[in-house]
Amino acid sequence: MDRKTWEPERLPSPAAGTSGLYRRIWRWHFFAGMFCLPFILSLALTGSLYLFRDQIDDTVYASQMLRAVPSGTAYRTLPPSRLIANALQAHPGRVLAFVVPADRRHNTQVDIAQPDGRTLQVFIDPATGKVAGAIDESARIMTLVKHIHSLSIAGTAGRVLIEIVAGWIIVLMATGVYLWWPRGRSVGVVTIRPNATGRIWWRDLHAVTGAFGGAIVLFLALTGMPWSVVWGKNVNAWLTTHGLGVPTGMWSGIPKSSLPARVCLTELN
Repeated sequence: MDRKTWEPERLPSPAAGTSGLYRRIWRWHFFAGMFCLPFILSLALTGSLYLFRDQIDDTVYASQMLRAVPSGTAYRTLPPSRLIANALQAHPGRVLAFVVPADRRHNTQVDIAQPDGRTLQVFIDPATGKVAGAIDESARIMTLVKHIHSLSIAGTAGRVLIEIVAGWIIVLMATGVYLWWPRGRSVGVVTIRPNATGRIWWRDLHAVTGAFGGAIVLFLALTGMPWSVVWGKNVNAWLTTHGLGVPTGMWSGIPKSSLPARVCLTELN
């Protein structure tokens, strides 16, 4: 391609007085992108998988979670105490939770703490009381996906990493806006230039998709900050103080029954 053909497609240079600043911001944008990209891809992949957690669980753990009889078959559920007793008979331990099935296709779930610290999720047919199987909660695919997504798989270091990555994503978006700003240019801003090829086409594609998707990425980064160490702790404290956090009774100040569990189960029967 000769110079006459290439010259009109060259990117407009920033003003002479700001060229140094422009180059420095471009470098910040580049390094922020290189640092954040692996984490953004991981978050996108694991987040997408978690959206389909029910479908994935039903496929992978069909023999435990799904009832063996047709879902449309009429049935009467057994009392919770009977189902819990059957679960404890098959897997002795301490009952942590009783989960009522969402529909007639699924088995009832009873979470049982084991002496070695594991939590077994025992699945029982609510009509027959037959134990369909058990799954180690920590070994479930979606548990692993959730831990990778939140970086809790790395413990406290993961929470620190969330804060660092989210902060650099904010830098990435801020510098991206500066580089994208039209500065009198009307092409390659919200649409790709019709005759653009090569580097110019890739530049326009990056700028246009970044302009439309950047706000979403920034929003996701900000919503992830409450799980961080410093920023999250202080913001959550401020929200709680001003009555803007999670309502009392959800995660804190939860009312507890003064009756033993066996009395409550007897009342349900």
